[in-house]
Amino acid sequence: MRPETPAYNFISTEFRKTIGDIMNGADVDTWLDKAVNHIDGNIQGADGYRKN
Repeated sequence: MRPETPAYNFISTEFRKTIGDIMNGADVDTWLDKAVNHIDGNIQGADGYRKN
């Protein structure tokens, strides 16, 4: 198992939404790229979830 990240809730929600969209016919590459961009943006917006 991988250690849980502070971004886990965001990542799992984004993943669940993306998989649902793909199962309903969305383009796989486009939607996976979109999910990665959202997740990266969340992590960057939280300054990498660094502890101060």
